Amino acid sequence: MSETDWNRIRQDRLSDHRPDGWPEGVNGISLNGLSLLGIHERTGKLYWDGKEIVTKRIVRLRGWEVVLAIVATVSAAGMFALDLARTLNWWGLGAFASG
Repeated sequence: MSETDWNRIRQDRLSDHRPDGWPEGVNGISLNGLSLLGIHERTGKLYWDGKEIVTKRIVRLRGWEVVLAIVATVSAAGMFALDLARTLNWWGLGAFASG
């Protein structure tokens, strides 16, 4: 079995062809370049040339969504506080007082 020439593979990692509509600087991976793609056997993480490929999608709420989230959080916390107060008999009504 012959020795793998990793430097040669790294030089030929990209395809010469780029589909229309792809952003500038984004190229396809050549068949040789696929040898640089790896998966960690235990964790399933994806690696390119020994470096972990990290993908993130950060969720950012718009103004009205932030307001709605705050109102929902305050409402839930308020209901919790009222139920806790009733359960602990803070107002002398008892846990199961009927209205």
